[in-house]
Amino acid sequence: PKTRIFVTEAGYTTKATPFRTTRVTNRQQATYLRQIFRLAPVRSQRVPTVVWFNMQDNADWPAGLITEHNVNKPS
Repeated sequence: PKTRIFVTEAGYTTKATPFRTTRVTNRQQATYLRQIFRLAPVRSQRVPTVVWFNMQDNADWPAGLITEHNVNKPS
């Protein structure tokens, strides 16, 4: 119970890739991001860190908060 948890790879892809067919819309990504940070365990001292993986989209992992063309997503 006293073990701290560091979430190092949170994210939702917003378009399909050759590696991932599951995706969400940009609006869903924004909703899910807010939900993550409202979770009681995340707001507790037990989870001191949540890192969104990646900050910017790339061809293989389009789950960033910024598109490949440097446009902010709703998240």
